[in-house]
Formats: sequence, structure tokens, C-alpha cells
Amino acid sequence: MENVAKMLGHSSTRMTQHYARVLDESILDDMMSVDNKLFGNNSNTENNGIASNTKQDI
Repeated sequence: MENVAKMLGHSSTRMTQHYARVLDESILDDMMSVDNKLFGNNSNTENNGIASNTKQDI
């Protein structure tokens, strides 16, 4: 994490961690949007479970 922070010009890893969380949430939102457009089902528990686990693991 420290190397990434330095490459991005952040003075601390705290800022890098903040952006990483924002990016993770954005990716999850985008993937759920794609899922909804492809399958048209917001309550697909199998796909929602995968997305939820992915967010927690990241």
C-alpha cells in the first residue's frame, strides 16, 4: 500500500485507502447495474451474494 501511495503522490497511505474504498464501492455499483440490465432482476440472490462477498473480500 505504501508503494502505491508514493506512486500516486499521496503523503500518507490513509488517502490511498480512502480512494481504494471509493473505487471498490463504485465497481460494485457498476457491476450491479450491469447485472440488472442484463438479467433485469434486482432480487437475484445468487448474484447479489457473489457481489456482496466480493465487496467484503476487497
